[in-house]
Amino acid sequence: MTTNCQALFQQIHADISDKYIMGNREFIDHLVVAFLARGHVLIEGPPGTAKTMTAKLLAEILSKSFKRIQFTTDMLPSDIIGAHIYSPAKQQFQFIPGPIFSDVILADEINRTPPRTQSALLEAMEERQVTVEGTRYPLSQDFFVLATQNPREFEGTFPLPEAQMDRFLFKLVLKPSDAATEVKILKNILNGTLPPPFGTFKQPVIDRPTIDGEIQGVKIDDSLINYVAKILDGLRKHPMLTWGASTRGGIAIVKCAQIYAVLQGRDLVIPDDIKRLTTVSLRHRLKLSPDAMISNVTEDEVIMQVLEKVAFPT
Repeated sequence: MTTNCQALFQQIHADISDKYIMGNREFIDHLVVAFLARGHVLIEGPPGTAKTMTAKLLAEILSKSFKRIQFTTDMLPSDIIGAHIYSPAKQQFQFIPGPIFSDVILADEINRTPPRTQSALLEAMEERQVTVEGTRYPLSQDFFVLATQNPREFEGTFPLPEAQMDRFLFKLVLKPSDAATEVKILKNILNGTLPPPFGTFKQPVIDRPTIDGEIQGVKIDDSLINYVAKILDGLRKHPMLTWGASTRGGIAIVKCAQIYAVLQGRDLVIPDDIKRLTTVSLRHRLKLSPDAMISNVTEDEVIMQVLEKVAFPT
């Protein structure tokens, strides 16, 4: 029997991957897993890889409000959170909410803005609330941040601090489409299929309690939990890393493995689920050593080395 999670998953792929965002099915998989896990995603990729379109489509299909924030060097925290503005009519200050008070937020080029403004997202991403002049304002329970950064241009950027990087559930890396996929995209542009007709999608009813119950019902064996712990330990001891992944990284793997399993129609996690999610869950939580950077070793390569050494549970 198809579960609520599976039905939602299948509709998202039918409406996005099969028609508009072609060649990036795994990217959509990870976004759905992150949304169901109530996590946030950092997306790295060059311009023109459909990051904005994907975020808008996902919000549209999920029937969630959407706001795009273009981060710049002169942006202030109040530009994101909102501010108290004096109302002559009421003769008092009133809080005007910023764009962060939406369900799905596209934080475009988040590393273009200074740390002071970047930090405005910390409380929101972790606690789904913001505090302004001592008053707490709750955010949507489906608050979902998709932050992007361009890997090609570093002049005038501000690298995200480790504490904020650790708030992201996944870091996804997008690459340009292959030639065959680009031919399909170009044809869809010419025949009018792209851009997509926003406002015409069938929007599913998202029953969060039922979906959460389906996820919690997925079993994960102790051997797989030990497998994740050994991966984390192997990364912390790796000579090419200054530091390894936090415990939050391990939590991300096991929670998302449960979600991925239920999306595939299974009620138990298998070792391949863990392996599939390890890189996207941990690559942004690692700090390469100076020797690794000189040798052009990447975080993904270090993770693969550890996965090859840690015994695969059977």
